[in-house]
Amino acid sequence: MFRRETLIALRARHEAYRIATDIQYPPAEVERPQGPPQPVIPQMFLDTSERISPRRQPSLRDLTALGVVIGLIVLTYWVCWFFSPH
Repeated sequence: MFRRETLIALRARHEAYRIATDIQYPPAEVERPQGPPQPVIPQMFLDTSERISPRRQPSLRDLTALGVVIGLIVLTYWVCWFFSPH
């Protein structure tokens, strides 16, 4: 458990830090805009008449790229296994 003097010192340190921060970075003076507030941006809802298209089928190019990536992973694993000390 903390002693009472420790808590007083921590509180004083926190207060000193807050004061030093306020001196180094004074609060910005912000002018309030004149006139009525700006209107809220309206939400955009999905039109129920539009249907979301189904997921597209992978093309031959996609499958080739996937095969190359898997092949490189297998080749890297094999090379690491082959050259590792057993």
